[in-house]
Amino acid sequence: MKLFKAKHTKFWLAALAMGMVATTAPAQSKKAPILSADTSLNTKYNELKPVVSPDGSRLYFGRSNHPSSTGGRKDRADAWVATATTGDMFGNVQRLSAMLNSAQADMVVGFADEGSQLYLMRNNTESNHKADAGLYLMSADGSSSARPVTVKYFLNKARHQDINISHDGHYMLISMESYSTYGLEDLYVSVRQSDGSWGEPLNLGPEINTSMQEMSAFLAPDGRTLYFTSNRPGGKGSMDIWVSTRLDNSWKRWSTPQNVSSINTPGSEMYYYEPVAGQWSYYTSTQNSEGFGDIRRIRKPEPPTPPALETTPEVVTAAVPLQPQQTATPAEIRDEVVEIVENAQSEITLNGQVTGADGKTPLARLIVRRENFLDSVSAASTYYMALPASGQYQVQAKARGYLTVDTLINITENTNQLNIALRPLAVGTTVRLDNVMFQQSTAVLVEESAASLDKVVQMLKENPSMEIMLTGHTDNQGSSRANIRLSQERVDAVKSYLVSRGVDQKRIKGKGYGGTRPIASNANPETRQLNRRVEFTILKE
Repeated sequence: MKLFKAKHTKFWLAALAMGMVATTAPAQSKKAPILSADTSLNTKYNELKPVVSPDGSRLYFGRSNHPSSTGGRKDRADAWVATATTGDMFGNVQRLSAMLNSAQADMVVGFADEGSQLYLMRNNTESNHKADAGLYLMSADGSSSARPVTVKYFLNKARHQDINISHDGHYMLISMESYSTYGLEDLYVSVRQSDGSWGEPLNLGPEINTSMQEMSAFLAPDGRTLYFTSNRPGGKGSMDIWVSTRLDNSWKRWSTPQNVSSINTPGSEMYYYEPVAGQWSYYTSTQNSEGFGDIRRIRKPEPPTPPALETTPEVVTAAVPLQPQQTATPAEIRDEVVEIVENAQSEITLNGQVTGADGKTPLARLIVRRENFLDSVSAASTYYMALPASGQYQVQAKARGYLTVDTLINITENTNQLNIALRPLAVGTTVRLDNVMFQQSTAVLVEESAASLDKVVQMLKENPSMEIMLTGHTDNQGSSRANIRLSQERVDAVKSYLVSRGVDQKRIKGKGYGGTRPIASNANPETRQLNRRVEFTILKE
């Protein structure tokens, strides 16, 4: 598996002064590979993601680039299984049926019904925009066909993906790049609903997630101890295993993650898994391996003594319906929130509507953030979100087929409503790039322009058939010929930026018009500056 390193950037630490996880780890002088009568368990190929059936009789794992894989040597992973032999060993290694494996990355990620059914993840590693989890539930003995598992509002914008189903079957831990991601891949939790469906993934927050990669999460049987892999600062190697404890029911407050030093090496350690049965935990390591990653084991650690679970709910939006009953007014709903969350008088509920300027009602994603706070909610017209206090927040509204809106709002008890109208991504739509700026009288982009241009890059990547026309405009001061030349140079500079970020230049046309197309009066400096602008118009959806 290819891992991506990012530059070390500032990452958030929540101010939690309690609940430190015990750093005591299982004592073991050597990190011994699993020994087996069948030595093919660890090979020169990449073994990854070991998971053990609830009864301890089978060890499932992924193997990459094996010549017998469904997709041949280019196959990123097929699912394999080893059966228990004697002395806590595993052997008799076999690749799962070709009916289960595909040319994509196929791995067993959990179990249901005491092991009689298993979850299989099929990840398309060529796609960086996955609208479903690629998850299937099937009989472990192959006696029934697989059925797809739907996760509400799933979106992964990364090629890598990992899923782990908790032992009790209630929680799904997901590593992906999605809404409200802090950096690269983040960890999310999806909760199984009473009707058997899986709820909207919730980001685990800034104590767990950083600007680096967080991957391969495992929730211990206590439902609170979280093991995961990250290349965050402070590790021993390229990827290390860390452990943290959940502090309340919000899934956003965690103890400071501790490096599991007894496992980690200068190599890469990933995919920690602690079975229900037996005395061993399993993981993978590249240190002194047969090839790439090998499966290793270590005696199960003594479970840390966690602090008492705080009962004050943090995610208040779960108590507020996205579509309240018609008889309920916003004031009544806010009263209900205050009644449910005691001692939270400082909280304010942001509410409003997200609509389409085309008269339609898009299914939007609303992301609200400020320092030490990040939350998101789905909005089909009306939305509600509990905020920790008054103050200024950055709000972003996104919906497929519409232009993303970013705005700042100052929330007070009297100003807590924000209505947003999204413009459709339709042919003929023209968008002014307000925050794209240049050094005076030049075509040199200033650094602050990057954020706005990166949003255009993201829009074009999410809509791969879209083509746009860039247009540059100036005021009427000076030579008209010089103004046309300057506006064309600025268009060329913007196009060069978009192309440098991976957009095909054939999708971008451009023309400078100088001062021939004003949108305001040139009679005074205040209105004249409105004419100095760069815009794009959608030519093809």
